[in-house]
Amino acid sequence: MVAAGFTHGDSRAGDPDLHTHIAVANKVQTRRGKWLSLYGTVLHHYAVAASEAYNTALEHHLVERLGVRFVDTGRGSGRRTVREIDGVDEMLCERWSHRRRDIEARTNELVAHFTTARGQPPTRKETLALKQRAIWRHAH
Repeated sequence: MVAAGFTHGDSRAGDPDLHTHIAVANKVQTRRGKWLSLYGTVLHHYAVAASEAYNTALEHHLVERLGVRFVDTGRGSGRRTVREIDGVDEMLCERWSHRRRDIEARTNELVAHFTTARGQPPTRKETLALKQRAIWRHAH
């Protein structure tokens, strides 16, 4: 397997956000030298497990190296929690969360438009789809 890592120190909105993107080649070479593509759906399935393994290793490294402690927060999307360093002032987290605020504002606009157009609020599934649209728009 061939992969390359790209470490970033900020978010798309310019907020501090240390993270790493890993690009994995979906090409394999047979013993006879022929190049084939891996089935993308299977590769994507394992990306979640790889991401969790990476995050766990990074968290362990920071605990060992810096002595910080991580806690679950309610800032994740939907029911998912986010692990963050304990003791960071909430005001700092809010100050450096431009992208999240922009996405939430755009999601609220889309929900309001949906409700007006259809005469009822979106279901949970429809709300998640609207949030995905807001995220996509923010990224492009």
